Amino acid sequence: MRDDDIAAARPWVLGVEIATMLPQWQRLPWWLPPLLLFACAWRLPVVERRLPLPSPSLRWLLFLFCLLGLWSHYHSLVGAEAGSAFLVVCMIIKLLEMRRRRDVHVLLLIAGFVLATDFLFDTSLWLGLYGLLVVVLMLAGLLALQRRETHVLLLRRALALLLQALPITLILYLFFPRLPPLWTLHTQAGTSVTGLSAVMAPGDLSHLSESDDLAFRVEFHGRRPDRSQLYWRGIVLSQFDGHAWRPAPQDEEVRPLSSTTPTARGERIDYRVTLEPTGQPWLFALAHARSDAADIVLTRGGTLRARAPITRTRRYDVSSRRVDVGTAALSRSAWQRDLQLPAGNTRTRRLALAWRAAATSDAAYVRRVLLWFHGGGFVYSLDPPRWVGEPIDDFLFRTRSGFCEHYAAAFVFMMRAAGIPARVVIGYQGGQPGLSGGYWEVRQMDAHAWAEIWTQERWLRVDPTAAVAPERISHGALVLWQHQAAEIAGQFFPAAVFGWHLHVRAWLDDLDFRWRRDVLAYDVAQQNHLMLSWLGSTDVLRRALVMVAAIALLFALMALLRRQAGRPAMPAAERHYRRYCRRMAALGLPRQIAEGPHSYAERIARRRPDLAAAARALAELYSQLCYQGPDQAPDAGRATRLAQLKRLARRP
Repeated sequence: MRDDDIAAARPWVLGVEIATMLPQWQRLPWWLPPLLLFACAWRLPVVERRLPLPSPSLRWLLFLFCLLGLWSHYHSLVGAEAGSAFLVVCMIIKLLEMRRRRDVHVLLLIAGFVLATDFLFDTSLWLGLYGLLVVVLMLAGLLALQRRETHVLLLRRALALLLQALPITLILYLFFPRLPPLWTLHTQAGTSVTGLSAVMAPGDLSHLSESDDLAFRVEFHGRRPDRSQLYWRGIVLSQFDGHAWRPAPQDEEVRPLSSTTPTARGERIDYRVTLEPTGQPWLFALAHARSDAADIVLTRGGTLRARAPITRTRRYDVSSRRVDVGTAALSRSAWQRDLQLPAGNTRTRRLALAWRAAATSDAAYVRRVLLWFHGGGFVYSLDPPRWVGEPIDDFLFRTRSGFCEHYAAAFVFMMRAAGIPARVVIGYQGGQPGLSGGYWEVRQMDAHAWAEIWTQERWLRVDPTAAVAPERISHGALVLWQHQAAEIAGQFFPAAVFGWHLHVRAWLDDLDFRWRRDVLAYDVAQQNHLMLSWLGSTDVLRRALVMVAAIALLFALMALLRRQAGRPAMPAAERHYRRYCRRMAALGLPRQIAEGPHSYAERIARRRPDLAAAARALAELYSQLCYQGPDQAPDAGRATRLAQLKRLARRP
């Protein structure tokens, strides 16, 4: 086999190599994508004629250098990230030795595996559609080895093959038993993260406010609470070192179900959360949450945790209650922990002690602090000034400008300084309804920090940000962000263009949510429910018989369509004449099998003299169009005669 045998497939192969690598561009080592592009450029005919391909020894040397580079970058050659990068290296080396048809087949096969590894990191609808496009390019490359046709025709044939495979894929998707994964890969590198961490320092959450990436979606089973009540708890922070807040190890311990506090009472809220990959184990839910999932635990801080980091989109069902009675008792060690304060910030300490001594109760003291935040000249800002010296003193008495973490930290400090156990909770607050209205969206900009104080034998949520910027709680962060973005965009684009952009983005997000909910979440339980409604049973044998029958029926239909498509199209003159014959048959003058058009016209004229002229004219036109050669029937008058025939055939 010569190189000329793969010349037609070469453009498709180079396109496939680049297309399969693009989704992993940011996950690969920095030197690997340029190396692949360099190899593709080397295989261009105009370059290859001037620069010979590397020898086998040079290719082996390049392969070993790539392996060393992968090992230095990943410290392993095993795993999703290192494995996918290794396949890209294999593509590069195979591309540099491609000479025969067999090499093209192997190269496209490797590209197929690289494309499959993309779905280890992302399962969105958009990657699925992109993957179908790459498959079409692969099929076109394989067809180019067999057919000498134009690129457009090859693409049409490849698309036809893909469309023929989709119905079979749909049948297998619906009926084939849904098997659990045979292995689990933790693909933390390259996955999107929520941005929340277990440490809250000044500026952490305000940085998240610049991102409108999706954090999770919620489907409520019943009435949804008001936006101002949607506090999605994630991490409880009880330890303060003077600069940052961290969770206490005791709060992160698993709370055994047998030793839980009395069941919370009040209105029950049931909902399902679809969480985006975070690379962390914490889950988000409303207060006093419970989940029946086997791999979800409840911590002593009252938050939910998964037993393994969330490396893919995760759905979990939760029920929460609004507590209206005392639910627990705070232990002595927890009491001391939630009063702990480091040295410093003496001015805030003195103010807290003075106000608490003047207050008649803890509740009165809390109200005084919140009134101070509300009317003391404090400003809610996404870009507060830097702290100088003692952070709490500097914020409360100098800058008085901050984001939610500033107010939560200062409030908890003042509570602890006055002898009231308190802690910081970070998570998300609010959200926005989805485009279709069937779910609730929470984005990174909704990241929020608030306080919880121990009073009346229970933890009570207090949000000092609501005293400074109540519109943040009542309207949500997205509204504030849109106003700010609209003001900036208005300097460059018309308001209508910006509004159209937001609408399109909401529509795409809604479509992606339906893909994840209705397609990716199709598990064993949903399949059994579907089979029970369709077949009246979940019996595997019955399901297999229906699946085989559906595939057989599909093949029979495809064979029939293929046979029908192979038949030559009926000429227009014949189609019009047959319509005329059917009309005459309805009048009691059917055409005989061996009867010619003129004989048939004469018989009609004898039986129906009123139709004689039309019958003879139609027979003459039909004979000219069907039986006379091009010399006797020039093409110039053919369209006119065909129009006359059509008019006579339709005449009542």
